[in-house]
Amino acid sequence: MTSPSPCHTVLNTFELSDLIFKFVHDPDWPAELHPCALVSRKFSAQAQSHLFHTIDIPCHALIRILAPIDIATRLHRILAIAPHLRALIRNLRVPMDRDTLRCVLDMHLAHVNAVHIVGSDMLDTNALTTAGELIALPTLHTVSISGPITHPNSLSLLFANAHACIQTVSIQPELPGFGQAVQIRSDWKLSMMPVKAFSDADRLPLKDLRLGGDVAAVERWLSGDHCPFDVKAVSTLRLTRGRWLYGLGSETVLDVTSANIECLIVDYGQIVPIDSIDASPNFTLLRRLQLTYVHNPIHILSILPAQLFHLQHFALGLQSLDTWVTTQLETPGIQEYEEWLAIDSAVASMELPSLISFTLLINLSNVARMTPRGDWRRLWRELKPRMIKEVPNGFPEMYRRGVLEVDLA
Repeated sequence: MTSPSPCHTVLNTFELSDLIFKFVHDPDWPAELHPCALVSRKFSAQAQSHLFHTIDIPCHALIRILAPIDIATRLHRILAIAPHLRALIRNLRVPMDRDTLRCVLDMHLAHVNAVHIVGSDMLDTNALTTAGELIALPTLHTVSISGPITHPNSLSLLFANAHACIQTVSIQPELPGFGQAVQIRSDWKLSMMPVKAFSDADRLPLKDLRLGGDVAAVERWLSGDHCPFDVKAVSTLRLTRGRWLYGLGSETVLDVTSANIECLIVDYGQIVPIDSIDASPNFTLLRRLQLTYVHNPIHILSILPAQLFHLQHFALGLQSLDTWVTTQLETPGIQEYEEWLAIDSAVASMELPSLISFTLLINLSNVARMTPRGDWRRLWRELKPRMIKEVPNGFPEMYRRGVLEVDLA
């Protein structure tokens, strides 16, 4: 007998049905899985694993019918009747509401891996303390916080009992979504709260740090004595929608983390110096760099070290790339952009002996919004061969090195 070809994957019944459930399951419309759960007992167990994998207690007033505490209470009743469902819940998204958080804690979820807390009031000390108990779950490896953070003590209370299993922390100190009330009040009570201090020996290693928005209070917390994490150990740093500062002698995120950063991703932001135009972050260990719709990418390239011996992957997303695609869809023709040639020249002037790929990211969602009515997918299929031929003209050095790639994000 001949063995099956290695290029073909043989799926058993369980794997095949699981793929079907993944295709059918829509997190925004979980009712579609109910008919699948009624087919057989085996199908019921598989459908439940998808249905309860991610629990999202709505935080925004416009998309909820019941109050968050009512939804949490119903979930608590379901788990009390069917306790085996607790082990299926891995991702949890809850509002910064003391009663809702207490109800979630009473569910005794022992297998949750990721928690996302969204709040319009980050000054309620009782809610922050209760949320800190949730973050202290020993199974967590990812914690995300979204809300208007105006005082470092908010984060100190949240992460007071954090544990070493946490590898990823995402903090987005921005206003919540449209329709959610924002409470603005004095933070004097929060500033008077006693918070736990950590020595360098007590700090926990952190691999992935993601920040966005106005991070003034967050940077004070990260560089202070009340942060339980060793920020200098961060290997992946993602900066989103903000103005990121660096400078000699400063304690900004870039200066504190740059020595050990292996992956830097900047989305919709800008990097500017504080006090010295000659200062530059020390990204000597950088292996992956991604700049997506950043302000003045030429400046970011200019502050990078001239020699990045470990950089292997460079990804670049530009508004001019999406505009070029849209223009080609409407009126085909070759158009040159000076920005492309300047970026190509700046990257070529750097010493990058390990560079494997220089990838251009084209956001098809942006293209769809900018394209007039019509079958833009068909037009894109027609454009793609021409783009493969013409884009290298804007990045001749990267094309000559054989590292130029195009990715449809």
